[in-house]
Amino acid sequence: MMQATSRGYRPALRWALFLAAIVCGRAGNALAQVSPTPSPIVKQAPTVTREVPTLAAPDLVIDRAQIAPRINQDALLADAFVTIRNAGSLDAVFHKGAVVVSGAAADAHGMRFANALAGEDFTLKQGETQTAVLRTVDACGGGFNASPVTFRADPQGLVPERQRGNNTSAVTPAVADPAAADLVVSSMRLQWGTDPRDHRSPAFLLVVTVKNSGAGPALFCPGMTLVRQTATPVSAKYGLQNAFYGQPTTPPAVPPLPTDPVPGDHRLEIDHMPPQYNVVILPGATHDFNLLACKTGDLPPGIYEWKAKVNPDGAARESNLGNNEGTAQLQGCQ
Repeated sequence: MMQATSRGYRPALRWALFLAAIVCGRAGNALAQVSPTPSPIVKQAPTVTREVPTLAAPDLVIDRAQIAPRINQDALLADAFVTIRNAGSLDAVFHKGAVVVSGAAADAHGMRFANALAGEDFTLKQGETQTAVLRTVDACGGGFNASPVTFRADPQGLVPERQRGNNTSAVTPAVADPAAADLVVSSMRLQWGTDPRDHRSPAFLLVVTVKNSGAGPALFCPGMTLVRQTATPVSAKYGLQNAFYGQPTTPPAVPPLPTDPVPGDHRLEIDHMPPQYNVVILPGATHDFNLLACKTGDLPPGIYEWKAKVNPDGAARESNLGNNEGTAQLQGCQ
């Protein structure tokens, strides 16, 4: 009986072990297939849009800007007409002496205008316009060419505007550049007169005629050497003479500004402008310069050679400095 029982027990044990293995395998597969815990969903807060109230303020704009050249043999000038408008929602107040409009080119040789100042306290009301008349400063100190000029309303920022990006306007003036001039000695002659050194003693003068054969106006400024002798038959006695340009004792007349666009409106005035001391030779024009040539008895009868050079130091701007010397055979000093 014991043997029978032992043999019957073995199949039952095997069957129990087989069932246990199946159960454990299914449990392991179930554990392997468990998904990770999902991340929590975070919802974005709704965007709240709020309109910022527009503050009332003046707003200066330039409606119109124009440059009118006034070029002649005495000066290189230009007038500018600049109309500003208050496009804001409050009046713009300018106090006496404030710069209302300015104008200048970024180029060092470009035009620069004298400021338009408030001659008195005044208010530019909403929608109101004001036209300023500006004048170029001396071309020797401020420059003169066709570089764009930027005009600015309230350049000092004294008016509390809501924006300043519309305060400017650029204008390109229709003028020729003095750097396009080309100076040459077109002729020389002897002329009886007085010694340029003392303006009293009689002497023969060397009259040097200079022509501007270029496309731009030639500009000579105070302190420049205009013409220099480079060879004369009497250089051992008198040296090589020069014609300098100095400021005259009597200041030149300053051309008046154009008529105020709004008669009777004197709220604006132009800043101080010094007189313009310069010599201008327009394209195609000539100018005579006098130097001491010799005096009676300095030379025996005969033909002698004189040489002279215009703009000898290259101080005046021009396109060609290689053709500035002239030579003349003259019968002299008899």
